[in-house]
This record gives sequence, C-alpha cells and structure tokens, in this order.
Amino acid sequence: MVKVGGWRKALAFRTNQWLLKLRLHAKAIRILLGTLSVLLLTWLIIRTNLRCSNPHPDWYEGKRSPPEHYCCPHFNANYELEKSGRGLGKPVSGKGVIVILGQNKPHKTYGRDSLAGLKKTVDLLYKNYNARERDDVLILHEGDFDEESQRQFTAGRPELSFMHLKDENWEVYPESIRNDDRSTWNGNWHDGYRKMIRWYAVRIWPALKEKGYKWVCRFDDDSYLLSEIPYNLFGFMEHFSLQYAYRIVIRESDWSDDKFWPFLRTYAKDRLGGKSGWMMDYCHNKNGIDDFTKANCGHFWMFYNNFFVADIDRFLQEDIQHFLRYVDDSGKMFTLRWNDLIVQSAAVQLFMDKSKVFHMTGWSYGHSSGKPDDLTQIGIVQMGRNINNQRAELNRTVTEVVGWPMHRHWDEVANIHGHLMTLAHPQVGNCCGIETFLC
Repeated sequence: MVKVGGWRKALAFRTNQWLLKLRLHAKAIRILLGTLSVLLLTWLIIRTNLRCSNPHPDWYEGKRSPPEHYCCPHFNANYELEKSGRGLGKPVSGKGVIVILGQNKPHKTYGRDSLAGLKKTVDLLYKNYNARERDDVLILHEGDFDEESQRQFTAGRPELSFMHLKDENWEVYPESIRNDDRSTWNGNWHDGYRKMIRWYAVRIWPALKEKGYKWVCRFDDDSYLLSEIPYNLFGFMEHFSLQYAYRIVIRESDWSDDKFWPFLRTYAKDRLGGKSGWMMDYCHNKNGIDDFTKANCGHFWMFYNNFFVADIDRFLQEDIQHFLRYVDDSGKMFTLRWNDLIVQSAAVQLFMDKSKVFHMTGWSYGHSSGKPDDLTQIGIVQMGRNINNQRAELNRTVTEVVGWPMHRHWDEVANIHGHLMTLAHPQVGNCCGIETFLC
C-alpha cells in the first residue's frame, strides 16, 4: 500500500529526472551547435585559403563560367595614391574632354528611353564632378539631336557641345564587307552598334586629336557617377604619369568567340617577335606566346570601358596604331562582333607599361545595360573606397539614385575585401577574402 502523499514524492522525483534530462539535452544541443559553428567557420576559412592559394584559381583551364565577370580591386588599384591626389587641378600638357555617345530615340538594342538615361548621366556627372571642374563635354550622336534638343543639355553649361559622328568616323569598314549578308555576322546587333565599337576602338583617337585634345574620358548614356571625384581626372593622369585608367574590371564574354586568341597569338608572333606585354600575367603556363590560350589563361582580363581615361597621344603612337589598323582591316569588329572592350584592353596590355595603367576605386560608379527601372541585363554598382557605411549607402544609392528595387538584388551583392560593396548582375566573381562570402 502506498502511503498518503507518496504519489506526490514519486511525481516530484520523476519531474526532477525529466528536468535533469532536458538540461543535459540542452547542454548537448548547445555543444553540438557550437561545434557546427566552429566547423562552418573553419570550412569558410579553408575554402577562402584554397581559393587564394592560386592568385587566380578561377582562371585555370578556363573553368570560370562566362557570367561571373567582375572581380576587384585589380593589381594596380591604389587608394592611398588617389587620396594624395585630392584637389589636383587641370593638366598643363593639354586639354581633356569627356565624351558620351547618346541617342535621342529609343535604344535599338535594349529598347529603353535613351534620352532619359543620357540626362541622368549628365546630371550626375555635373553633380559629382563637372560643376566644379568644368571640363569640356562632347555628346556624340548620329544626327538625331536638333538645336532644340541640344539646348536641353547646353543651357548653363557652356563647356558642353555636340559632335555628329559621320563619314569615316561612322561607317562599316572595310568597304569589302559593306554588302555582306548580315545574317552571316556573329550576333544580332545592328550596324549602328558595330559602328560604335569601331569608333571607340579605332576612330576616337585621331578624331579627338584633330579637335585639339590630349586626354579623353568616356561615359556611356547608362553610366552613373555616384559620388564625388575629388580631383581633376586629367590632372590626376598627368601628375602621376598615367596613360590609361579604368573603374571596373571585367572578364571576356563568349560573344567574342574563340578566334580572338589565335588572332592575338599570330599578331604577337608576326609583329612583336612573340612578345606579349603583360597580357599573359594571369596565364598558368607562361613559356611563350603559344601558351596564350583560353584553356591556359581563362577568360581574357579586360577593362570595363564604359568608363575610361586615356592619353590620346599614346594611342596615336605607331605601335598601338599598327595593331588597331590590323584589327580594323580584318573587319572582325563587324563580322565577329569583336567589341571595343577587348580591342582596347588588348592594346593596353600589349603595349603600355603596367605601371602607367591605373584602377580607380576611390569613388562610386554604376553602369547598366537594359531598361533603367531594374537590373535585368549586365550591370554593376560599386561603392567607392571613400564611402564609410557602404551597405547602407549601396541600398540608398541603388534605390534612390539609380532607381532599381534593391530588395530584389541583395543576393547579388558582395563585399569585396571589406571595402568595395558591389552589386553586379551577373553575380560578382569570387575574389580572395572571407568578406566576399559573408556579405
């Protein structure tokens, strides 16, 4: 027989046993979660170290997929140099000009309102740079800006003018391909797009020299200067003896096809005695120009030249001019859609001293192909090193200035080395640094 009150003691005993087991289970769960956290962090660190054990592991054997284009900063980014250049004024060696190719009609390739994009580009350029510097600005066009539409831009901006691209600056070249069946050409881009390629690759240098310019800076009508540049671009180039500068690194797209590699190898053998400048710095094997292959080097390193600053005189020297004529006479900018990006990047790496090429990272920049209300095509917004709270500023800039719905794109954001918050589509390429994986 159970004594009165015995069931209470039994219940209390059982309850204490259950509570003890729960505490033991909770402790075990905490230990398990802690162990898993340590293992996860260790895995991230090991993964980062493995990726970084080769300076460019994603290039080896060409295994990087074409959409993963962006990786910053490049070897020649130097923010301290940019900070030291703050306040530099205009160059004394010659005038600089900012050029923007605009359209006063819907964009043929992307279908967007090109005029609205051009206005945003120019307004941001003046807000963050040219209201202070007053460098010459040339808006290039195909003849679709009449006097009234030009006044929308020139009012209060006496240094801004328009240049009609025509004749030798805007033609299908060479003449032998002008009557080709366009369906045999690579891609569905129209003639105007390919003429633009030729302008920025070949014709820009003599045309602007004829107008008396020493320096040139390019913006596109979908390029956005998103924070202040605290120095004159051309004065900076002159002061530090630079010949070419860019803002974003990009890797070659497969649009250029695999014929570009043997084309450059042949030129280097026939004209340069097998020398390749620093074009092969990122190749796995570097025994000679025959090692310059996509399998050995990966997608070609390039400068995303919707923004660049260049010394016109350097591009007019015979070594670069001979190469540009070689490309131009081949007609491949039209028939194979070899764009100005790969031609210009190849010329810089083949002929310019690496120390005279500079990656600017000290200010925020964006570019987008496609319609302006979302990041639907290739595009990028990257905060500059001069921005403190980069995540908040990226959110504000993308939402309020660029006009994209940021909530759709957080999975396309990477924090490169902890100080270059970047939104890119296709997604940003993996750069060394654990910050890339924990953004």
